[in-house]
Amino acid sequence: MIADNKDLFRSLLENKKAIEKSLGKLDWQELEGKKSSRIRQKFEIDITGEANFEEAAKTQIQMAETFKAEFKKYL
Repeated sequence: MIADNKDLFRSLLENKKAIEKSLGKLDWQELEGKKSSRIRQKFEIDITGEANFEEAAKTQIQMAETFKAEFKKYL
C-alpha cells in the first residue's frame, strides 16, 4: 500500500510496463477519493488447510522481497 502519496503511485504507474515485465501482472489501484493507493499481486493458494500455511508465508515473503528490489529501481 502506498499511503498518502498519489504522486508516487502515478510515478510507478508510468513504469508499469517495465515493472510488470519483471514481476508479472499486477493489480494497480489508485483508489480514487482515498489517500492511499495500492499495487498488488495475487496468487492462488488454499489457506483453509494448515498444511498450506508455510507455503503461503514463504510465497508472501518472496513476493515482498521481489517487490522491494523492483520498486527500489523507480524510487
